[in-house]
Amino acid sequence: MTSHGQNFHRTPYTRRVEMADLDKNPELETEQLEPVASCISQELLEKDSMLNTMQEEKEEMAKKLRELEEYRERMEEIRKAEQRNSLREEMQRALADFKQEQMERDRAIQTLLEELMRTLKNLKEAQAQRNKEKDTKARDRTDDKNKVVTLKLGDVETMFFVNKEQQDREEAELEDERIQELEKENQRQNEFRKMELNNLQENMQREFRRLKKELEEREMVHLVQTEELLTKIKNLEQNQSQIEEGLSDAMMDSEKHTGEMEEKDNTKAQEMVEQLTLKVRELEERNAALLQHICELQANITLFVEREMIAESTIQVLEKDKMDRMKEREIWKKQRMLWKEAAEKCLEERKSLEKEREIWKKKLREAMLEIQSMKYTKNKTDKCKLKELEQRNAELQQSNTELQVSIKQLQEGADMAVIKHMDIERKNWEKERESWEKERESWEKERESWEKKKASEAELGSPSEAKTDTEKQTDQGTLQQNVTELQDSFQQPKEATERQ
Repeated sequence: MTSHGQNFHRTPYTRRVEMADLDKNPELETEQLEPVASCISQELLEKDSMLNTMQEEKEEMAKKLRELEEYRERMEEIRKAEQRNSLREEMQRALADFKQEQMERDRAIQTLLEELMRTLKNLKEAQAQRNKEKDTKARDRTDDKNKVVTLKLGDVETMFFVNKEQQDREEAELEDERIQELEKENQRQNEFRKMELNNLQENMQREFRRLKKELEEREMVHLVQTEELLTKIKNLEQNQSQIEEGLSDAMMDSEKHTGEMEEKDNTKAQEMVEQLTLKVRELEERNAALLQHICELQANITLFVEREMIAESTIQVLEKDKMDRMKEREIWKKQRMLWKEAAEKCLEERKSLEKEREIWKKKLREAMLEIQSMKYTKNKTDKCKLKELEQRNAELQQSNTELQVSIKQLQEGADMAVIKHMDIERKNWEKERESWEKERESWEKERESWEKKKASEAELGSPSEAKTDTEKQTDQGTLQQNVTELQDSFQQPKEATERQ
């Protein structure tokens, strides 16, 4: 061990000294060559063993690097699988959210469509009801064209035949009011739906803007992260090239430096190997982190792409909804124009009906004036007839007094038979006069009852109790008959007196 240690620790200077001693003393050459050769052979063997150990260590390092690469590949595969699973889960969640949002939008659109269908159904039902009412009115007109109508102007009432134009006007006015109410309801519903659609559009636009902002921010972050990764990858490549250069330099130094520096080289090599292993581990960790970060970025990119696709699909859906709403708006405008045309026609009909109504009012006023004039003339004629009757009564009384005077004269100078005959005639005449007075009293009672009835009708204004023109004519006929009877009753005693 001592000789081996001594031979191992010889330096080039000692070797030179020994070689110089051999040159000076050739005798000692043969004696000292054998241990020198043995030392050299031992050194060569040791160097060969060192080289073998270094080669074995290199092979072990290569195996370890291969194992590390395989481990890294496995970890990458595991991470990729995890990322794929996470991406699938996120995709499923995003699809579920998108389906839920689409279902909500479809429900909202369906509710709006149902409301529109209901309104259209109600409008159709109202139109059908109006058509039915018009048909029934037309049938009623064909059944009975005329109808008795009572009108009142002040204390005067009249009854006359009027066709159903006035009733049609009133019904047209009611229909106009109904149409106006329906138009107001339609306007309110349209305004409410417009408000809902505007709110939905604003919400969708806000969501779309928010998604755009998020995508832009994430793209910026992704660009920054990619730049950082590129710089890190460049630094890692530089470090790896430096490490490889250091390894090659170390190998060259280890091959060159032999002898006394072998232990130092071994220690340095071990330290370098440890440092290299540490650096390799650090690089593997960094590579793993970078790969994970790259996978996350790829996942984020896929998410961004998916969200962009979703946003584009939502934009397309919104555009379709907008087009549908524009079509519905055009339909509503057309319906509104039709309603306006119908309203204008109704207004024109209403104006024409109002004109006809004014004409009928004028006719009614003229008829009322004629009726009043007829009543005034009738009252005048009745008063004149009463005056004539009173005058005739006075004349009859005068004739009666004259008859009494003549009777007295006859009683004085005539026969008893003639006097008896005159008494009988007088009694008959008195009976007739009493009957005439009774008839006059009954006629006055009838007149008073008629006036009371007229006053009660004026107070109540009942159309059923008003008299027609025919009834008035019958009253006038009865009055004329009574007057003629009275005249006949007055003329009979005159003729009797003339006969006497």
